[in-house]
Amino acid sequence: MYLRTIAAIVGCVVVWTPQVEAAFTGCYAPDQWTFYSDGDESNQGSGALTTDQMTVLGMDGQHFYHGLAYYSVTACADAMLSFHWVFASEDQDEFDRAMYRINGGEPIFIGNWVPGEGDLQVAVSAGDVFDLGVWTEDALTGPGTLVVTQFVPEPSALLMLLPGLLLVSRRRRTAV
Repeated sequence: MYLRTIAAIVGCVVVWTPQVEAAFTGCYAPDQWTFYSDGDESNQGSGALTTDQMTVLGMDGQHFYHGLAYYSVTACADAMLSFHWVFASEDQDEFDRAMYRINGGEPIFIGNWVPGEGDLQVAVSAGDVFDLGVWTEDALTGPGTLVVTQFVPEPSALLMLLPGLLLVSRRRRTAV
């Protein structure tokens, strides 16, 4: 009985696990994101977002200024956000960094320094505000550039187990 229960759960997860494509779609579609740049008039970042790719260009101006240029979205469900990132900067390593943050907290830097690339997974809960972009310390000698692709909002593991757990509980009720 124990092995049948495990097989039922695994089978439901495999069969009923939604297939998610790598793209900015659904509640993570481009029109759901908002771009922000907290620089002054001469120090503004910029961004471009399609269903395939997000690009954030950090601040670069004529005078010293520190701040963020980023896209922001509200998570519509508990999920693991997975994506591939590439970051480069004309500035020295410590002055421009790729970052993300949740609910306006302190920026969490992605990667060690620049240039760099990798894959990242970030857990979010429904209602969390997720920011992804470029932090700059000086806004001089060139902007940092973050490119994000292969964006996949994977449902949380608990959500994927739900069909299997429901099936098992239903089988136990009918067996009694």
